[in-house]
Amino acid sequence: MKFNRAAFWVQILNVPLFCIEKDIGRFLGSMTGEVREIDVGPLGECVEKFIHVRVVIDIEKPLCRILKVDGLRDGKESTMLLRYERLPPHCFYCGRLGHIVRDCLNKDSFLNRDDYELMFGPWL
Repeated sequence: MKFNRAAFWVQILNVPLFCIEKDIGRFLGSMTGEVREIDVGPLGECVEKFIHVRVVIDIEKPLCRILKVDGLRDGKESTMLLRYERLPPHCFYCGRLGHIVRDCLNKDSFLNRDDYELMFGPWL
């Protein structure tokens, strides 16, 4: 049996205000992993300035940092940021859980690139 999946609460930020609702949360959450729960108010509406969704993700893959969606189907993509809650230690180079930068086996491939900037960090 493999233990390669874990559930996390994720805040989906920069969602257009008219899209902050449960069905949109389910759709956006499914782009990240398997949706388990969406945090909504007593009337079924999202009550924050972000969508709060609990998703199960494959922890052997890099974390998803952003979602790009053409919500209005007008050719303009909206970029939504993902912020994970109570995330265990993770690598700021490769974006995977279970190790930190000093132990990253892929660190050298990132450091040898002239244009590399950290794509992951404590803001996740």
